[in-house]
Amino acid sequence: MSRIDIDLQRALRQADQIDGLAGQLEKLAGNRLGTSLQNLSAGWKGESAGLYCEKGNRLAGNMAQTARNMKVTAENIRIAARRIYNAEKKAEELAKKRTYGGN
Repeated sequence: MSRIDIDLQRALRQADQIDGLAGQLEKLAGNRLGTSLQNLSAGWKGESAGLYCEKGNRLAGNMAQTARNMKVTAENIRIAARRIYNAEKKAEELAKKRTYGGN
């Protein structure tokens, strides 16, 4: 396996890791934080409770947006890695075909 192949595989693994983290963040924002806020609002009433829950909902929204951005980033890494891989493979083929004058 060449360095080009190894670099592509490493980039794809890193993109997969980012996707995995994004999924975890989505679950955290959607399920765990949402459940916590619901439990909190069931037992805590008043103006402060409402304000706290609003902040919690904004946080959940921000976390979900960050997760979406992470997924886009992971896909962009995959696209860029494949483009670079293809360009480097093409350059490698051209270099093998190239002949130089001399002996």
